[in-house]
Amino acid sequence: MRNTFFKLWVHSILMTEPECVPIYPELAPLLYLEIEKRLIEQGCECVTIGGCADHIHFLFAQNPLLSLHETIRFVQGISERWYQLHDFKSGYAKFKWANGYCAYSVSESVAPKVAEFIDNQLQIHQRMYLKDEIHYLNQLHNVDLRDEELEVEIQNWGSKYSFKHIGKEWL
Repeated sequence: MRNTFFKLWVHSILMTEPECVPIYPELAPLLYLEIEKRLIEQGCECVTIGGCADHIHFLFAQNPLLSLHETIRFVQGISERWYQLHDFKSGYAKFKWANGYCAYSVSESVAPKVAEFIDNQLQIHQRMYLKDEIHYLNQLHNVDLRDEELEVEIQNWGSKYSFKHIGKEWL
């Protein structure tokens, strides 16, 4: 019998850069399929993906062998490249995700409600701006809203990384 059990549902939000190409409605379903396919390749179960021109939400079960940051960065990179290859409307303008992202843990019992929330993004954003939605979700999940940053140099790699202070921990 195995002795490690793991199930972590994650509701994640990726936002586009403010000055970049939007997610066009005709490309959105194909983009969502590509993201779902890539999440499955990474060993993550994807429940649903939805969004608007400037952001997407997705609910997935995190692979225990990967960090959440690795999973999100992989999705950002692969979907950004896919969109740039398939967007024939924008010419030389580029599609780009913003550097940050949102990620919230979701209990098994609430996952269906979160999936419904994600599936209804177009209707939700007829009444609510993205910044208000993010603020609401951050409050709902008790996210520390202070925007403190610390630059840390990791000796072994010689690279600088920016960590955000969330609650009592540095991420």
